Amino acid sequence: MSKVIIIRWGEIYLKGKNRGHFEKMLENNIKNSLSCFDLKFVKISGRYLVKDFDEYLIDDIISKLSKISGIHSISVCDIVKSNFEEISTKAVDIAKDLTGTFKVETNRADKTFPISSVETSQMLGGEILSLYGK
Repeated sequence: MSKVIIIRWGEIYLKGKNRGHFEKMLENNIKNSLSCFDLKFVKISGRYLVKDFDEYLIDDIISKLSKISGIHSISVCDIVKSNFEEISTKAVDIAKDLTGTFKVETNRADKTFPISSVETSQMLGGEILSLYGK
């Protein structure tokens, strides 16, 4: 299973037409910080992806990213196909060793996915609860 790192940024721009300038500056800072690693860096719809890296480097990559001003959050994710069955299988696998209460929250970045985010969250929560709930 391959992994990606999602980088989200917060309010990094001021009023006016300088948003692009600050986004480019952040992008350059990230690229410079990660230049010592063999990986791919991709910009997609309001976030950046770091992919095609050796998984044993995750902690080192996150350490570098955590020092860059303007980054709002960093998430390590597994790549699965964009269909409910694969997403459900992965969610159930992630939840298998967890205990206590839980909440499933999804964000459907791909708006062509046929199920809304709320419905996906409900369905995944139901799957997990039916397997591991009381």
